[in-house]
Amino acid sequence: MHGDFHAGNWLFELQDINELSDKDLSQDPRNTSVPVRRLEGKQNAGDPQHLTLNEPLYEWIATGAKLCVRVADLGNGL
Repeated sequence: MHGDFHAGNWLFELQDINELSDKDLSQDPRNTSVPVRRLEGKQNAGDPQHLTLNEPLYEWIATGAKLCVRVADLGNGL
C-alpha cells in the first residue's frame, strides 16, 4: 500500500523521441529564458546572465495505448 499517493509520485513515460528531428526538439531561447536583473541595479561578475524557465513535458507524454504510468516513492521499508 502506498501511503503518500499524490501527483508528485506519478511518473509518465515519454513518447519515443528518436524519430523526431533536432528542430522538433529544440527550444527557442527567447521563450525559455529571461535576463537576470538585480533589484539594487548593480551586477556582479559571477551573476548569471539568464535564468531558464520551466518547460513542462506534457506534450511529450505517450498517450493512447502506449500510456504508461508508474508510481514512485515507495519508501524505504522501515
